[in-house]
Amino acid sequence: MKNKKLLSFLLCGAMVTGMLAGCGQASQETPADATETAEKTENVQEAKTESVAASEIPQDYKYYYSMDGGEAGVKAAVRNTDATPMVQATDSEVVYIPGVKGKAAYTDGNQGLKLDVNGVGDAYTVSYWVYAARNAQYMPTLQFGPDMHGDATGGQHYVNFTWANWNPASDELSYPSVWAYDQNAEGSPWPNWYADDVNAHTREWLNVTLTVDPANTSADGSMIEGKLYVNGEQLIGTDAEGNVRPVNIVKGAMQASDNFDFLLGINYWDAIMKGAFDEVYVYDYALDASQVKALYEAGDATVAYEEPAHEFTVYADEKAVDSIGKTDLSLEKDSDWSQGFELKNGATKIVKLRNFSDAADVANNFAIGFTDAENEAHKNPADTATKQYALVRADAYAETSDANSIDNADKFETYYSWGNWNTWLSQVMKETDVTLNISRADDKIIVEGTMVDYNGTENQMKMTVPSALTAEDPCYFYVTGQKCYIDILGVEDPFSIELAANALETIGDINLLNGWWTDWTESYEIKDGETKAVRFNNYSDGVNNWDNYVFMFTNEYTKAHEDPNAGEGHVEYAAVRADAYGWDDTFTQSYETSWGDDWATWLSSMRNATVNMYITREGGNITMDATIVDGNGKSYTSKTTLESSLKADDPIYFLITCEECYLELLSVENVVEKVGAADYSNGWWTDWSTPIEIADGTTTVTLNNYSDGVNNWDNYVLVFTNEETPAHENPNADGSGSADHVEYAAVRADAYGWDDTFTQSYETSWGDDWATWLNAMKDAKVTLTIDRKGGDITIDANIEGGDGKNYTSTTTMNSKLTSADKIYMLVTCEECLVEILSVE
Repeated sequence: MKNKKLLSFLLCGAMVTGMLAGCGQASQETPADATETAEKTENVQEAKTESVAASEIPQDYKYYYSMDGGEAGVKAAVRNTDATPMVQATDSEVVYIPGVKGKAAYTDGNQGLKLDVNGVGDAYTVSYWVYAARNAQYMPTLQFGPDMHGDATGGQHYVNFTWANWNPASDELSYPSVWAYDQNAEGSPWPNWYADDVNAHTREWLNVTLTVDPANTSADGSMIEGKLYVNGEQLIGTDAEGNVRPVNIVKGAMQASDNFDFLLGINYWDAIMKGAFDEVYVYDYALDASQVKALYEAGDATVAYEEPAHEFTVYADEKAVDSIGKTDLSLEKDSDWSQGFELKNGATKIVKLRNFSDAADVANNFAIGFTDAENEAHKNPADTATKQYALVRADAYAETSDANSIDNADKFETYYSWGNWNTWLSQVMKETDVTLNISRADDKIIVEGTMVDYNGTENQMKMTVPSALTAEDPCYFYVTGQKCYIDILGVEDPFSIELAANALETIGDINLLNGWWTDWTESYEIKDGETKAVRFNNYSDGVNNWDNYVFMFTNEYTKAHEDPNAGEGHVEYAAVRADAYGWDDTFTQSYETSWGDDWATWLSSMRNATVNMYITREGGNITMDATIVDGNGKSYTSKTTLESSLKADDPIYFLITCEECYLELLSVENVVEKVGAADYSNGWWTDWSTPIEIADGTTTVTLNNYSDGVNNWDNYVLVFTNEETPAHENPNADGSGSADHVEYAAVRADAYGWDDTFTQSYETSWGDDWATWLNAMKDAKVTLTIDRKGGDITIDANIEGGDGKNYTSTTTMNSKLTSADKIYMLVTCEECLVEILSVE
């Protein structure tokens, strides 16, 4: 299923048909403009408009919600990834605040609203008032449709009113931006529209109305031309040549359906809006301009927005690794402590906390203490420490044994971002998520903190504290506090990307800030009967499932870092995301994963993972087998099956793209066969290749060898036998071999072997330098030249090591076999992966 995010690139003139459904928050939520409401309402829409006088509001609406409270059809709505549909109405109480007419329904940025509305046909009007306290790229205000997520029909179908940066005149967000989508219609139409002026319209009341008359069709007849109004005035958008850009709406977006969604401030993918909605109307015909004007004039756009007071509740997080204090906030100073965590010189630790405070004093929050000895959890560090180096508090205060940051300010480097201490204390610190970067540089202790309150507001602090530490001294830190409750959610080493020197190419942003559909690998053709082995490193921020690799299948070759959809005749067949989700116009898709519903663990692993992907094509069908191994050696597997009516000679290419992640493409190669396991979990004598007949003359085998670099024998092994046996089945007599099966000899990569028939001798270029050779074999390309003369065999191995160096070995095998005797060679391995690339 596709994602609207690619719409921003439609403005370049290319019709984009494939995108990332559910790809989430493409941009971080931005603080709202602080301009006063009264000033804004005098400057609404400087775009071209058509103005008329107001008449009266028609009373023959199909649906009307005053948002004054007590309406059964107004429900709070949340996203639940385990449910279908994913956006669900809840029993949570809807909060109301003053609106443009009576009250308005409030959305807090964590949940939106779901209204009891069904489709009314292709002729309709929708109208609503909205106040957005903040905005984000693609954050929805109103989104409706008969199958918004594609759960019922397999294709998404909706209209959405949002913020977007589609206007080529600016990178800033503009509202209202409108797009519609019908994935199941011919060509999967995805029209979008933006205003000529660039205005986010945050922190002001705005009336938005869309009228749709099916008699007014687009030039090709495939869509309906709607009319969009803001504050009673029709918006007229034009292109660079002055031509009117119609507000095209897909047909059937308001057709009745058992799966119909009418959502305010929330959808299946993007940031949830914080603000309010009022006076929602739905008609089954297109209102005229005077009636639309009446809807606007019935509301008072100057009404002040009054955000409801937040109710603070102290709670314990069951996922916390430890907690300090009690939920009644009775914690006394120096009465509870976390365990001590070692902090080596030059190192950094990332600590994640949730802090609840009584807000009575700036000291009543978390603090970090530093000593010279490790203490047990909830045991006084003073009992084990001989030195107390420093204490750093949440309020950017620090002290050592002989100084503090107030009385000795010249000795400390102090920074904090908040200007209002009362707000920081009473709003931010009463309930805040904290991320601390704690580091040490010789005698300096550095604590950098980011505090995010319930409102999504960030505050930062940084303390650099001089101490009695030397570079050689041991140092441990612990978490403590007073009149607060602290959940310790994690203590981790910092995430870093180790750049691969041998990468074919890289895409994305090393800072993980790249947006959707902004970078692409070169595309690679996969022909009928081929298997491509694709190996790459995936780095992500671990926030969203979709912030990882995405494979796109197309009909043509495209260059790296160039938009593949820009060319005429380009067809996007399908997209497959790392999280076993996709969209397509050509293929049907099915998925299997090893991680089930454990998304949190999988997401964490994807922050730093190596992926081995095997893509096999048989006619018009494709199978994708992925093994994902994270930085700690934990592995996951997934299998995606794509089926289509494409013919064997139809061209199919694939490329990789990503969002808010960084990819290093290490290799793309045709593979004849693979043996072993990408996570090196295979034991000895558990997998075998198809036997290769070794006749008199020369046979050349090329293979990739991947291993963990632990043991010499954890690499490829060549086994010589007297008969052909099935691939991946035990070739011995108790397996798939015959009763007359004979194993002649085995030759390991490390110039070691055993035999019943041959005598063996070895020569190597690496001598006794096994450590260097082992490291090289972790990622090595091996060419085996096998010469047979009757009963004698010579194996020359040329190894291109992962360290960039070459290694060679020669194995000589002599026997009494004759040229008439059959000899077969198969490849096996232990705790490694072997990809056979060619046999000649």
